[in-house]
Parts: sequence; C-alpha cells; structure tokens
Amino acid sequence: MIEIILALVIGAMVVGVTTESLVNNVDSFNWIANRKSALGDARYAMNRITHELLRISGDTTSNDISNISATRIAFTDETGVATDFRLGTSGSGGLALYRGTELLVDRVSTFGLNYYDANGNVVGASAANISQVKRIKVTITTEPI
Repeated sequence: MIEIILALVIGAMVVGVTTESLVNNVDSFNWIANRKSALGDARYAMNRITHELLRISGDTTSNDISNISATRIAFTDETGVATDFRLGTSGSGGLALYRGTELLVDRVSTFGLNYYDANGNVVGASAANISQVKRIKVTITTEPI
C-alpha cells in the first residue's frame, strides 16, 4: 500500500513538472508569435512609408511637402496624389499609424519624423522649414498584442 501511494506521489510530481514546462513553452511561443506579428506590422508600415516618401519628386521649386510635424507629414507624390502619414488614436483607444484614413499599424508605441537638410543638419518641424527638407528619418515602435 505504501509503495502504491509513493508511486502515485512521484507520478503526480512528474506530471506537475511536465505540465509546468509545457505551459511555459506555450507562453513563450505566444510571446514570440506576438512579437513577430508586431515586427511584421512595423516592417510593412516602414516599407510603405519609405516607398511613398521616395516618390516625392525632390524638385526644390515644387511644393510637394505641404505640412510637417514630429508625428505627421503631408505631401504630394510624383503622380500628384496627396498623401499623409500621421499618428492618431485607434478604435481600441491606443495609438495607431494612419495613411490618410487607412490604418497602417495598430498598437504603436512611438512614431517619429526627423527632418534634415542637404548637409545632414536637423531642420525644425515647422511649415517655415519645409523647403529645406531633403532627408527624413522615420521611427516606429510597436507593441505586441
């Protein structure tokens, strides 16, 4: 009888340790999957922004960029389409990145735009400095689900 009880206790301990290990593995898998999803969303948004910003004509006599701030840029691309990227609130109450009214990325921690002139000097994010902007640095940080 003692041997049976001892075997049951040892078996229960083995099952408990195995179960805890499996739960930890599932939690790790979910964490990695959520991070991968957030990274994919950020990569998509960054590629989209980069592609569209590269479509600005770059002609210094045109007024392609119409508005700049630390979290928004409005411009007209080489095909004449008015476009903007901006940080706003999402339906869930968090921050999101938008292209016009289209939601690009939800769960955004930070979205920043830094502007530089042709010599690499920082240009202030104001309407008065739009004509000096030659390079734009885009920063996106997302949160996992």
